[in-house]
Amino acid sequence: MDGYSIVPSYGLMIHSSNKKIYYTSDAQFNPNQIKDFYNQADLIIQDCETAPFQSGVHAHYDELKTLAPETKKKMILTHYQDNIITDGIAWSQERAKADGFKGFAEKGKEIKL
Repeated sequence: MDGYSIVPSYGLMIHSSNKKIYYTSDAQFNPNQIKDFYNQADLIIQDCETAPFQSGVHAHYDELKTLAPETKKKMILTHYQDNIITDGIAWSQERAKADGFKGFAEKGKEIKL
């Protein structure tokens, strides 16, 4: 929803022989709408805003922190703003892992399942 109308955005569930990867694409925070996909996935690649304000276009880190631990531990966060400090803390792998996430996606890094 962009304030005026529904704007379609499509996630993607990738099936391999023994794993499922859920890529959210551009998604607002609406866990009840996509909880079945979260539950089915072995890995979730989740778009995530990290700006000090919530635009409402993408799920924000503060919203995603409220998800169940079993969901967050499968979640690689992507589409985030670089070089932003919020509440005096820089965004880092350590911060994401301390909050229960698998981590932030990093350029050139392979993700192990």
